[in-house]
Amino acid sequence: MSELESGFRISDLVQLVLRRRAVMAIGLLVGLVLGYVAFASSPTKFSATSRVQVRPVTQDPFDPKSSDTQVIDVATEQDLVKSDAVAALVRRELGLELTTRDLMRPVTVSSKPDSLVLEITYVSGDAETARDRANAIAQGYLTQRSDEATFLKASNLGRIDEQITEARTALKAAQTSGDQGAVEEAQGTLSSLTAARVNYLSTDTEAVGRLVRKAALPTESLSKLALGKGVGVLGLWLAVALALSIYLDRTDSRGGGRRAVRRAFPDATLRVFPKADGQDTAAEVAAATDRFAVEMAGSAHRGKASSVLLVATNAEPPVKLAEDLSASLAYAGIPTLFVLAGTSTREVSQARVVTSFTDLLESPTLAPNRALPADAGAEHGAAHEGEATTVQAPLVAWLRPRGSAESSGLLRQNVVRALIAQAGREGYEIVVFVAGSPTHNASASALSQWVAKTAVVVTDEESRAVERTVEALQESGATVTEVVWT
Repeated sequence: MSELESGFRISDLVQLVLRRRAVMAIGLLVGLVLGYVAFASSPTKFSATSRVQVRPVTQDPFDPKSSDTQVIDVATEQDLVKSDAVAALVRRELGLELTTRDLMRPVTVSSKPDSLVLEITYVSGDAETARDRANAIAQGYLTQRSDEATFLKASNLGRIDEQITEARTALKAAQTSGDQGAVEEAQGTLSSLTAARVNYLSTDTEAVGRLVRKAALPTESLSKLALGKGVGVLGLWLAVALALSIYLDRTDSRGGGRRAVRRAFPDATLRVFPKADGQDTAAEVAAATDRFAVEMAGSAHRGKASSVLLVATNAEPPVKLAEDLSASLAYAGIPTLFVLAGTSTREVSQARVVTSFTDLLESPTLAPNRALPADAGAEHGAAHEGEATTVQAPLVAWLRPRGSAESSGLLRQNVVRALIAQAGREGYEIVVFVAGSPTHNASASALSQWVAKTAVVVTDEESRAVERTVEALQESGATVTEVVWT
């Protein structure tokens, strides 16, 4: 699992963006262009605001809380601005045929804390429409409150007049009966009702509020919606570019695979062949192969063979690279024994087929054939004189099991070490084992514990294949010294 999946770190994201800066740059450019188009194509909006001060309305002359000092519920008044009654007044004033929903949808009513001033804002694509409707709604709200106050005043005055009539009737009845206490009580009630009628009659139903400031003709302003569209489109394309970068990085063995190698084997040498960089010049590829071959044989010397394991990142052993290395080593004059530790679809015609590596160690030589002496008569002359003849093995030889590496005994530690020792005695300076990924068979995991060097050959473009390979080698205790992208 990569670091971006197992845990988020800013450094990982920065490195990802730098590695995929071309993708991010394209995403940024496309996002800027389409974001500007979305911003420019958004309709122009004009915003006009009218301000109305709300004042209390006396609704019940007999309620001690119903006075000019009563508390107004501003939130309720904000909702009443968009009422059907106000909308009807606006439609009649402006001659509109809109429904209340369509008329009031662009309206926003707000107020500052502890303020009785309502800010009525209307947004429209036309400046005059925004101004006229904002003012019409403000005036319609005041008119509606005034009409409601007038209605309540008339209703309450009617109630007071009825009570005054009843009080006068009671007074006459008390006077007729001669009950002085009843007369005084009736006179007191009548006086109170008369005073209340005079006070309530003086209530100004027009003073329910006032238009503090009418909306002026607005100018074109930056639309938050248009700006949001532009920024949203830009952010969307950047997110797409980032997602694509993560995908490419995860599927690229040079990106996600490189990080996996660094985490598992921080001291390993990372080597990239020219073909992996898109260069297919034969001379450059040959030079890179020669450099790898020479460095792989750096610690080799006659008499004691060094051992190297080439591990692929898929099931197919890296035979093609091994053959190229064999040509380079032969040209450099370094005797090398290649052992194919697995099954390959690529035929190695010069390979010696081995049924049992244990039996092979008891044979006169590991080489598939013997080389002739440099002098054709040397062998005969030496034999004639009773001297021993030195038989030279081929410069490069190949061995491969007839069946699987397990059945041939190649995965036994004592067999492998005896094979390396025997190769050294026969003059080979390097023994190179060639195996597929340890996730497909056990050859690489076993051999990596018994060889001096292990080199991972990246033959799969998927970074996950590299991660699985290095994780399996790390679990088996291998020491990876080289990772080669071919």
